[in-house]
Amino acid sequence: MVLEAYKKLSEIHEDPTMQGATQVVSALRYFFALDMFYRTEGRNCNVRDIEDKFDFSHCVGKFCRVCDSEMLYTPQFYLPLKQHNGDYNCGSNFYSVGQVKVSHNNGGQLVEYPQRGQYPLFNIQSEMLIRNVGMYKNVLHYIPHVESRMALALWLNRANNLAIADNDFSVDALYNGLKEALLNDYTQELVDTLLPKETEAKEALSQYSISYLSGQPCQLVKADFYTLFPMSAEAKESDNMSVGILAMDKVRGTEFEDLLTAMRTKPFLLLAGISGTGKSRIVKEMAFVSCPQELQDEDEVSPGNYCIIEVKPNWHDSTEILGYYSTLSSKYMVTPFLNFLIKAWMNPKVPFFVCLDEMNLAPVEHYFAEFLSVLESRKLKEGIIVSEPIVKPEVIQANLNSFKCAYYNLNFNEHHNKYITVPEADMEVWAKLSQSGLTLPPNLVVVGTVNMDDTTCQFSRKVIDRAMTIEMNEVDFDAMLDPEREDTLKYRDEPIEAKYFLPKYASARDAHSQMNDEDKQLMQVDAVAMLKSLDQHLKGSPFRIAYRVQNELVIYFAALREENPEVDGNALLNQAFDDIMLMKVLPRVDGGEELNDTLRNLESFTRGNYPKSNAKIQEMQHYLAQKNFTSFWP
Repeated sequence: MVLEAYKKLSEIHEDPTMQGATQVVSALRYFFALDMFYRTEGRNCNVRDIEDKFDFSHCVGKFCRVCDSEMLYTPQFYLPLKQHNGDYNCGSNFYSVGQVKVSHNNGGQLVEYPQRGQYPLFNIQSEMLIRNVGMYKNVLHYIPHVESRMALALWLNRANNLAIADNDFSVDALYNGLKEALLNDYTQELVDTLLPKETEAKEALSQYSISYLSGQPCQLVKADFYTLFPMSAEAKESDNMSVGILAMDKVRGTEFEDLLTAMRTKPFLLLAGISGTGKSRIVKEMAFVSCPQELQDEDEVSPGNYCIIEVKPNWHDSTEILGYYSTLSSKYMVTPFLNFLIKAWMNPKVPFFVCLDEMNLAPVEHYFAEFLSVLESRKLKEGIIVSEPIVKPEVIQANLNSFKCAYYNLNFNEHHNKYITVPEADMEVWAKLSQSGLTLPPNLVVVGTVNMDDTTCQFSRKVIDRAMTIEMNEVDFDAMLDPEREDTLKYRDEPIEAKYFLPKYASARDAHSQMNDEDKQLMQVDAVAMLKSLDQHLKGSPFRIAYRVQNELVIYFAALREENPEVDGNALLNQAFDDIMLMKVLPRVDGGEELNDTLRNLESFTRGNYPKSNAKIQEMQHYLAQKNFTSFWP
């Protein structure tokens, strides 16, 4: 009976494939959760309070969870089911990019939820979720049909024992049992609004095969829903993406969300922050959780898909990265970096992570210029991201034995100079290297750690323009000795797949072509308007933006959309734009008193919709007032 109701709820929206369809259920679950919270606590919900926030998430779960054993919930009644870690996606989709965040940044202004359309369901003010009985009638806009409303009444009571006499399978008994059970969880106002006239309600219930479990509420499993709605390949991929992102969140808290999205936008990141916040460690963690058994070391110290390169202050050319031909030894000096790139080509299904530790101890553009240039040459070809060679094919051909000896750790002598036997499985890779040169492997991610002090070099705009910059300044002292905290530097029985770390697209055009019509329109109209407005606020300064920012905004939005298929497009665009400003635009801004007008313009521009960037700009303004100089870097 509950599954029949779920099937009926999937028809709430006439076209479940439209993005707007997902917003219907998102609005309903938060509305019903707030009413349940009010029914239980007798007051509005202050999500700044950790206990209120937890209780509200629990109420959301009462609306949408389907299988406790597998931690699955339904965000939209249309499938795919998604996995949760206790918050039912409230964290990223409600607090972080929605009206709760807007209410926090708008100085006590009363805002409506949902924002879009003419049918708000409750108010939010300074992160307080406020029940508004005058808005209850608007719920009928979301579920106007009697059949849908009674299906929802059945769904809301799927885990409740109804007060119905044994063997009474009458429609009257079912209606009365549903109404009484609803009043135990929700307010009278909500129940009166939800339930239609008694005669209409009973007529809708008469269409069901009335049945009950004896002595216990209904326990639903994943297979039940897949029987109702066979999953398409696209749905499975979306479901898997959610599970993969969730797995990473479990490894190390919420900072992984921005980090992974940035990584899946561009495989070159800068992690900036004070010393000792775990910037290098987080790269190693990702290698551990994604390392397959064949690349694991026996001591569990260094995964085979991880390479740390300690940058030295005396690096003023690329020989430490790309090697060089030695006339003394008559061979090419192959570096650990090049060996690691070849290893990545040998294992194309595994993500490989390079950590450039203390990256700015030397001028980055001096020793890494070739990488920065080749990075910009990437393009999508037959579903694979390819690039120009970082080591030319003629260099590989002339020094093939040097590369082979370095890779297989062989001594270079006359015998090897004549002939080197390589494993048959590797021969195809060596043939490709000889023909095309050593290009950037599509499964390679480079992460540089950055500390800013008197011993380090400033970044040029060329470097910042080509990287995704993420700050890591937060420290959780309680977590270090927490016995419940999972050890993240260990291998997993089921390594996380490479696709959760790697970009799918190299250009905005590639990403845009795969979007639905509504998102395409957002990118072509709204995003362009945002970029033009930002550029106008930067006019007269040397920090104006260009095509690269637009390119990475579109790809970043596409990566966010994969993780959040049900989120409102405008809210998601605001989040993407906020993050891109923080990662791509503000790191380029530095100077003295001449920045006053620019920062004032940016602070005004970001107020409300872009809270992360706004907070950073205010911090920069504070330092400018104190020291007569400011920059993004701490």
